[in-house]
Amino acid sequence: MMTQSANILTQSMFALKIKQTRLNNVKEYLLNALQISPQRKGLVMLLGQGTEKNNAEALYCWLECQSKIDPDFSTLSLGDIEGRLLRHLERGMDQWPD
Repeated sequence: MMTQSANILTQSMFALKIKQTRLNNVKEYLLNALQISPQRKGLVMLLGQGTEKNNAEALYCWLECQSKIDPDFSTLSLGDIEGRLLRHLERGMDQWPD
């Protein structure tokens, strides 16, 4: 019989896997919807922490960060997430030196 702590650990691992799957699905949607080249590196500095290998990793990093900042992030529609991303990119481009 599974102990209560093992059961809690199993549940939290399952919840993490669901979250990761959702973030990956959202990432793939955004890459396609916004025609972002996943292998290029142009968005790494705007979305990631600067250590990501490509746009896909940087986008996932941004999504993961947003999900930690906003507890309601996982309930947003794809359109709402896309809008947040576009606003974030616009603000980042506005701050970019000429």
